Amino acid sequence: MAEIQGSYDDLFTAVPSVLAALLDAGDVGASVAVFVDGEPVVDVWGGFADADRTIPWQRDTIANVWSVTKTMTALCALILADRGELDLSAPVAGPLGADFHIGLSAEYDHRPGSPRSLASCVRRYILALLIKAAVNTATAHHSSSLRRG
Repeated sequence: MAEIQGSYDDLFTAVPSVLAALLDAGDVGASVAVFVDGEPVVDVWGGFADADRTIPWQRDTIANVWSVTKTMTALCALILADRGELDLSAPVAGPLGADFHIGLSAEYDHRPGSPRSLASCVRRYILALLIKAAVNTATAHHSSSLRRG
């Protein structure tokens, strides 16, 4: 079994076990950090930081997170919608202040594997900016736990 370093709360023993299993199955290296109510409950890492498997993954290894920010922004929007603080079907103001007559829910219509043109990629990028603007606006006007002071 892959060696996992770091610390974790007893309630989260599955996290390092899953990380070890992923490394055993061929993943090169990774880290996982989980916070509950602002407190760290998991901070573990293992494997290697390079494809040649010569540099061990460390606590402070820097990794490119690629597109995970889109997922986190969408998750924030969905949490706010669930709380009634954000209407996904309402028109939203764009980054330049223009009113777009398309709801944020249109961003979630994409189905994996469908072809994308340059125009659709630009549209999705603009909608991602709109989601970010809507989340920022919603959290600025509500006492939401998503906003940190």
